[in-house]
Amino acid sequence: MTPAFPKALCRQLGLAKPAVSAAEAAFAQARGQLEALLENPRARFLPLCGRALRRDKAVGAAFTLAAALAVADTYTRAQYRKRGIPEAVYLASLGDIALWVRDAEWADGVLGLCNAPWIAHTLFLELFWLGRLQFEFFETDYRQARLPKSARKIAPFPDGAKVLNVHIPARGRLRLSEAEASFSAAEAFFHTYFPEFAFAGFVCDSWLLDERNRRFMRPDSNILQFFSAFDLVVPTRRKNRELLRRLWGKRRAGRRAIAALSENTSLQRAAKAYLLAGGKSYNGYGFRRLQKNGESPLEP
Repeated sequence: MTPAFPKALCRQLGLAKPAVSAAEAAFAQARGQLEALLENPRARFLPLCGRALRRDKAVGAAFTLAAALAVADTYTRAQYRKRGIPEAVYLASLGDIALWVRDAEWADGVLGLCNAPWIAHTLFLELFWLGRLQFEFFETDYRQARLPKSARKIAPFPDGAKVLNVHIPARGRLRLSEAEASFSAAEAFFHTYFPEFAFAGFVCDSWLLDERNRRFMRPDSNILQFFSAFDLVVPTRRKNRELLRRLWGKRRAGRRAIAALSENTSLQRAAKAYLLAGGKSYNGYGFRRLQKNGESPLEP
């Protein structure tokens, strides 16, 4: 298969022109590699992109974006059509590419994609973006999530249960009403297009569900309101750097670097003061049972 650069898809996803230009150049230079990739994309995408990113992050990021677009425009599109999944869901889910292109420029200073393992979930129909939230095929693993034994005992789903893992993409405000609509859409979507996946409910392993957030966030904040979307939220022992990454694009920072962080929003100001006072960020783990609300809110 000789792939053509998918300019139309780039426009539909709203990719920034500099990243598109870098990907198009990489596409032309690596046409032979991309042809081989498309012969077996599931097996070859991650090794190929991983090697490219390890050799040179800037060059590898452009190549990874080119490879992701090639797979998305051929393999992924064909699989969506085979399942009868609406084009709107295809484009919404692939919107994750645009989000991670912005992240690569913001956090890594390169044009393209750096997080190939994450994008692979979307390319190979393991994760779907439905409304405000993303949903991934998943099996609970409470040891890996570092749930305390006390939390495991009260979990509504057994360890190893089939569930949908919820992700909150960094795109705008997180409104509870929009999250609830996404949960309803997900139940209808997966029951319709993946009836073979009998899932028990939803889980969410995220810094947004850390009880410590109540120490510096306003009680009426959208993040704290998100807690109420779950039947149960339990603490975990998993530390994270998501406050730094999500609010400032930093993977790590010492006290002096934290003191120099920007304070452009009220959340940045409150989080910075919390971190300077020795505050830590962990993940919380949310459980949500199926609601079975009936008809799908998705357009056919």
